[in-house]
Amino acid sequence: MESVMYCFSSIYRQNKVYKGFKVQGYCPSCATPLANNEISEGYEDRQDTAITVKFSLFNKNTAGYETSEDGFVDVVAGVLKNEDGAYAMVHHAKENLRFFPGGKVEAGESLISALKREMKEEVGVDVEEKAYLGAVKIVHLGKPYRVHRFELTTEGIPTIQEQDKHSALVWVKEEKSENAFGFCLNVAGNIIDDEKELTHDFIDFHLFRNVLDPQEKGLIEGKFNFLAWTTTPWTLPSNVYLAIGEDIDYITVYDPTSQEYFVMAEKLLKKYFKSPDQYRFIYRQKGKELKNLTYQPLFPYVQNSQIEDQYKDQFFQLLSGDFVTTEDGTGIVHIAPSFGEVDF
Repeated sequence: MESVMYCFSSIYRQNKVYKGFKVQGYCPSCATPLANNEISEGYEDRQDTAITVKFSLFNKNTAGYETSEDGFVDVVAGVLKNEDGAYAMVHHAKENLRFFPGGKVEAGESLISALKREMKEEVGVDVEEKAYLGAVKIVHLGKPYRVHRFELTTEGIPTIQEQDKHSALVWVKEEKSENAFGFCLNVAGNIIDDEKELTHDFIDFHLFRNVLDPQEKGLIEGKFNFLAWTTTPWTLPSNVYLAIGEDIDYITVYDPTSQEYFVMAEKLLKKYFKSPDQYRFIYRQKGKELKNLTYQPLFPYVQNSQIEDQYKDQFFQLLSGDFVTTEDGTGIVHIAPSFGEVDF
């Protein structure tokens, strides 16, 4: 024993001993932690029930803007069509994406007031509302937005006003195609027919053309859920985080039956939706764009606890983990630090 203590004191003096924390098995009869070999002796293989759980996005950082009940910042976008049947879209240079002109609705501002202000600021025209086209919820570059689109009329000629944000205004004309969407886009003579390009570079047009429905209340108010898969459902009361893979492709779809949005790894979509007719494609993005989003906890234990508020805000976020795969489940992992070393 003296030799052991001497060796330990020598290591301690070299600053090679540190205090750490680890989740371990516990023996209630002995009132001591269990050694790894003791835990291994009690293991046996068995079949357990796996379940998929919905975790609803809830955004708290909404200061200064109008939002939905779950914290999606309201955005307005104007659909302007010229005499040739082409639509005006602005090119966002930073993101290399084309959007209908518009912007965020400031706190206390109506949708129409915000739309008229944004159209004047972005493309320099006064507009009148012709029709409300509906809204879609979307997470873009880590921020949750609810985008309301309006068909507009104007007597002016749209031109780019904010040249530091938008590199150009382009007129986009829809044409027939044999692709899965049934249309392609003609941009100054260049035909955009690739489906992935249509749902990325021209994602706004895809949502306008294939998703919007002003009568579909679920698109406007439906819950936006992250689907997480677990083989240990008894650990769900201890959930404090969800884990995603930064380089995994995630897809957002809308389910008309449940009138809700669902986010999962694109590779695993067919395990939950057997046919494309069962959902509407909304968006595709890398996991790193979902990192740090917050969600509504399944149980109110933390909110009702005496933990200081500054620490409560650190829970119920999406974190990245290199252990997340697309071999099983949804590509989103439920994390409960009380039940295992990896989670901890």
